[in-house]
Amino acid sequence: AKVQGSALGPSLLDADDWERRSGKVSFYAMEYIQGPDLLTFIQQKGPSWTGVLMVQLLNDLDALHKA
Repeated sequence: AKVQGSALGPSLLDADDWERRSGKVSFYAMEYIQGPDLLTFIQQKGPSWTGVLMVQLLNDLDALHKA
């Protein structure tokens, strides 16, 4: 199932499936944001940011499952 745009939220750009002989592979594309990777960001900002980032990621995942 292909989903694009605002239905996915601000971070996810596209969700689609790729058909192979061995089965379907689902994938999503996210916006590229210049900066440190997630682990480095948390190490620099402190562990209190982990909850904030997880809530944002889980909200995007929820939108993806509902789309």
